[in-house]
Amino acid sequence: MSLLSLLIGFYLAQNVAVLPLVHFRDSRPLVVLAVVLLFELAVRLRTRLVSGRASLGWVMADNFRIGATYSMVFEAFKLGT
Repeated sequence: MSLLSLLIGFYLAQNVAVLPLVHFRDSRPLVVLAVVLLFELAVRLRTRLVSGRASLGWVMADNFRIGATYSMVFEAFKLGT
């Protein structure tokens, strides 16, 4: 389940980062900023709500976040070359 959520996070973040290019040319940085803010909110909520061992849902959410972050870094390297 953990690997699956990691790969789904990577896949969805790739699609979310590319989607604005279809409609608006210069909105990719805004989408990435929104995703980063969403991740920061998820991390802060997790630290406040979970004390002790995290449930499977929180572990999947963390892996989803890690996969999506890797996707954004991968996209940045693709744009930089």
